[in-house]
Amino acid sequence: MNDRFADDGPCVHCGKCGVRSPELLNYVSVDPCLGVLPDVTQACCGHGGLCDPYVVIAPGNAPGTFSPHVKPGTIQTIFRNESALLYFTEQGVGPPR
Repeated sequence: MNDRFADDGPCVHCGKCGVRSPELLNYVSVDPCLGVLPDVTQACCGHGGLCDPYVVIAPGNAPGTFSPHVKPGTIQTIFRNESALLYFTEQGVGPPR
């Protein structure tokens, strides 16, 4: 089992992941470490070893919207690795640094 989504407590890395707050229950694909961020359609903090940190910003689209469902003509911005971590820090979320 991935420690980020363990049922028996929070992530050992940040103390947030795995703790699903009530406001996140409507969002299946929202990383609990990051929460719902404005204009962010996809993101991962990178803790669980599933992938490196990344964030996809698509203004005007609902949080959790996967790329094939983003409104046509939307310009998406993607940050990966250190750039994604910097973005999370600027938003006041994500892994402790």
